[in-house]
Amino acid sequence: MDVWVGKYLSLYLLKIGGHDMIKERYLRVLAAALMAMPFVSFSSTITINDPFYNQMASQDLVNAIFQQSEDLALVNIAPEIDRGVAKRALDAMTCATEDGQQIDKLLVVDMSMPARTKRLWAFDVSDLDNPVLITRDYVAHGSGSDVSAKGRAAKFSNIPDSNMTSLGLYRIAEKYQGKNGWSRRLDGLFAKFNSKARDRAVVLHPSNYVRDDYVGRSQGCPAVNQRTMDKLEEAGLSNAYLYIDGQDDELQTLVSACAEKRRARLLAEATRRFEESFGLFATSLIFNEPSASSSFLSWALPESEFIPAPIINTEGACLIDRSRHGLRLSA
Repeated sequence: MDVWVGKYLSLYLLKIGGHDMIKERYLRVLAAALMAMPFVSFSSTITINDPFYNQMASQDLVNAIFQQSEDLALVNIAPEIDRGVAKRALDAMTCATEDGQQIDKLLVVDMSMPARTKRLWAFDVSDLDNPVLITRDYVAHGSGSDVSAKGRAAKFSNIPDSNMTSLGLYRIAEKYQGKNGWSRRLDGLFAKFNSKARDRAVVLHPSNYVRDDYVGRSQGCPAVNQRTMDKLEEAGLSNAYLYIDGQDDELQTLVSACAEKRRARLLAEATRRFEESFGLFATSLIFNEPSASSSFLSWALPESEFIPAPIINTEGACLIDRSRHGLRLSA
């Protein structure tokens, strides 16, 4: 018996997307994949002969779903940003964003770049598929991160009185009037890297030592010029993150691992909701690559735990077992 899905399931998945932008993004991609399928038969093979899906077949599927387009979308509108930095910023945002939370702005700072380059990018990410570049400009680093005053941040710390820049993701918090003008307090969201931002009075503030012809050093704050601060406030910082990247392998590992766990939870939840409505007890996407061998991720979903498990497919086809009630989709 053939079960027709196509546009019907696509519309359903879009409907249950909710307000969580990361979850909604996953559901949109899943819906798009389903729209490529005219029907699902429990005794036949589904083949998607599309270059995009074939490329996804050789990657970690979760990464492909969440990062294949978003980090590239940022690079497309801001070609000077390093794609790895863009990916980590989005990974950090994915990791920190709670269900139902809407993040509208994402500020990204690449501290591997010299101070005399415009290494801060501010994006409107209210629509992850179509981000908007708000501004790109200069930003200062801490004097403790650049003791020789060569214009490059080489060391980073979360320790009070270190005068160093702290890496990681921050929530941009309340606005206040400080000695440098209207500023924004920052809540560090990565325990080991920037959790003492409030204690250290690390804030986002304008400064007269950040100019087009000169960028000084701060006491650890990501200081910007007044022009940039005005643009950011005009764009709105009520639902915004700041991600500061630097040359730190531990940070990169932490961000990646945390985001993967978050994505696995979202995938499990989306799959569970799909199954509850359609009576399927295991759900997977199939990406068939016309090559001698391919690898992809499929998800087995036991009752007790949802854990993504890799499956290596050596024949360019796949088999997903829906054991309960005899439902079986096979190649």
